[in-house]
Amino acid sequence: MQGTEKSERAGEAPRRNRRRKYVINPTFQLKYAGTIAVSVFLISSIIGSILYGVLHHQARMRLMNPETHTSEVATVVLLFGLAFAAVAAAGVGGWSVLVTHRICGPIFLFERWLAEVAEGRIPKLRPLRQKDEFKDFHQTFANAIGALASRKEAELAVFEELSQLVKTASSGDGLARRQALDSLAAQVETLRKEASAALGVQPDGGSEAVPIGRPEEAPAVSWA
Repeated sequence: MQGTEKSERAGEAPRRNRRRKYVINPTFQLKYAGTIAVSVFLISSIIGSILYGVLHHQARMRLMNPETHTSEVATVVLLFGLAFAAVAAAGVGGWSVLVTHRICGPIFLFERWLAEVAEGRIPKLRPLRQKDEFKDFHQTFANAIGALASRKEAELAVFEELSQLVKTASSGDGLARRQALDSLAAQVETLRKEASAALGVQPDGGSEAVPIGRPEEAPAVSWA
């Protein structure tokens, strides 16, 4: 029975890690949500106020003179509504281009810097523009790149030491060669353990995490 239960559990599909948190970045999300809400409220208030004034005036005219024709007023209202809608659409479109420029600019830079990291190079970061978004992420990214650069400098120092040990082992006498080889083996073992820890695998070949290059096996995450 226990074996059957284990086999059934093994055949189950992994549960999706669904995180019901919609406000991930309050400063960014609430800023634009509030801007859009205020803009819609103002546009609706302006249209409503103008239409109310026109219809109120039309009702007074018909009350004073029931034979008054209001077709011209209706035409004016229609044309005004179309013109105001066109102006509002143009304004919202222009505002959207401005906002997306402040968002897409930093994203473009992050993509370029990440491509350099993928090629094994340390990118040279530059500050974002004054009104760009994702400044907090930019600072976090800069800290990560700084830490990576420091680690590369430490690795460079280790490799220089290894190079010196190799030279000593190849040209020294028996005792010096043995000591150099022992130090060389210890340094290589340290580097191997550090690389294994960075990859999330055991130094003996066992795995503690999903291997790099196979993201399809990682647990699915949804922010919906």
